[in-house]
Formats: sequence, structure tokens, C-alpha cells
Amino acid sequence: AEARQALSRDLHDSVLQTLAALRVRLVTAIHGLSEADVPDQLAELKSMEELVTSEQAHLRRLLSQRHGSPSGSAVDLIREVERCCRFIALQWAIECRLNPVERPMIVSAETATEVEFLIREATANAVKHANARHITVSIAQADDEILIALKDNPGAQAQVRENYTGDFELQSQSIMKRLGKIGGTAYFHNLSMNSLISIRLPSSLPRSPI
Repeated sequence: AEARQALSRDLHDSVLQTLAALRVRLVTAIHGLSEADVPDQLAELKSMEELVTSEQAHLRRLLSQRHGSPSGSAVDLIREVERCCRFIALQWAIECRLNPVERPMIVSAETATEVEFLIREATANAVKHANARHITVSIAQADDEILIALKDNPGAQAQVRENYTGDFELQSQSIMKRLGKIGGTAYFHNLSMNSLISIRLPSSLPRSPI
């Protein structure tokens, strides 16, 4: 418990303060360029400022869960994943959207946080290692499991791959280690026109200690 509290203080005193300083510098730069005829640069700076603001809010939510929120507090997972997709789009300058879901999906705040970490990490892998530019996230709840799928949609310039190379356990140590703690699984599916990452995890769980 003391180690977690120390980590929370470090996050607040270092990471959050650094993000706050970065945001101030970005806002200053945006203001300084507001009279100049540089729309592309202004748009990029505003996107970066929005990204920093979103990450500040995300870290504050994590710290709030550690300290102030009741252990069993519930959230709508669909709204949380929609926000996560908007953040990912800003973070990687890609298209990332959630397939429409008709009704709310109420889960514990801890479960929603775990899902967000998994989607973030899976997307980072897809962007860095497969050059993904258009990602669609699908999510469903069946029995006692949450099912997540991230599909890379290559768009109009897609090329059909000659060979189907099958399904494999996802080669991401951070994801597999996190899922191993909570009894989940993740697989990578190499399809003819695109790639698919599928993740299963229990629908009710405590936060992973990772």
C-alpha cells in the first residue's frame, strides 16, 4: 500500500506536472501563431494540446481510482471505450473508431481501466509493427467474458495477401503478462486483406497489479 501511494505521489509530482508544463507551452505557441497564416501548424499544435489534456485527465482518473473511488463503482464501458478511441486517434494520428453498440455495458471501474490499457497497448502494437492507419474496435459481453476485437482496415489501397498465415498467440509481452494475471487471452489473426487482434477477459475483475 505504501509503495502504491508513493507511486501515486510520483505520478502527480513528475508526470502530471510535466504534462501541465507541456500544455502551457503548447497553448503559448498556439497563441503566438494565431495571427500567422500557418493553418496546418496550428492544427497540429491544437491536436497535441488536446492529446496532452486528455492524458492529464486519464492519469487523474487512475489516481482517483486508487484513492477516492469506491472499490465497486460502476461505469459504462461503451462510453469509456469511445473516449479511448478518440484519444488513440489523437495519439497516433490515425482513424480509430468503435463499432456502434446499442446499449450500455455496465462494468466495474477497474474492469474498464483494464480494457482501456489493453486497447491502448494493442493499438500501439498495430501502429508500430503493422503500420495500421484505420482501426475499428468491436466490443461485446458474453456470459462472464468481455470480448474485444481490433481490426486494421487498410482502406481503398488495400492489397490482397497471397498467403493466409493463420492465427497465433499475440506476441506482446506486456499484454500477455497483464492478461495472464487476470485469466484472459489474446490472439493475432492474419487475414487476406487485413489483420485482427482478439482479446478475451473476465467481465468482473480487480485491477492488475502490473
